[in-house]
Amino acid sequence: MQIAVLGVIVWTEMRSRARENLAASRAKQISGRRHALTQIIDKGLELQRNVPVGGTVTTALEAERQREWQKLALAWMDGTQAFLEKHAPAAATAFMIVSGPGADRFMVMSSSGQLAEIQDSVRYFYQRLSAHLSNLRGIVQLADSYF
Repeated sequence: MQIAVLGVIVWTEMRSRARENLAASRAKQISGRRHALTQIIDKGLELQRNVPVGGTVTTALEAERQREWQKLALAWMDGTQAFLEKHAPAAATAFMIVSGPGADRFMVMSSSGQLAEIQDSVRYFYQRLSAHLSNLRGIVQLADSYF
């Protein structure tokens, strides 16, 4: 009888430690992904700050700058989507929604600190970038649910 009781105590203790180890491992995993998402957000914010602004494209250099910014914005979106699809498909779905307040903003604060209009050729990418950044912030806040 005493051996049976001792066996139950040992089994219960082992199960409790296994759960604690699993919880610690999950917390570490979520913390790592939250950190990675924070770095992704930082890159997205940098893109947002560097959006080409102004009215009409007047030079080939300005047109090239816009195309380069579009490529960088699209690469950021695709890379972020791939990261989320790999680690949390529900978060990937939430990330791709483009709607809500701010999705139609055409005036931004430029890197020089002046209010400027977003050029037509990059407006679509800027709208998507802004919406995705907003979605990503929500995902980071709810990382425990997504990951």
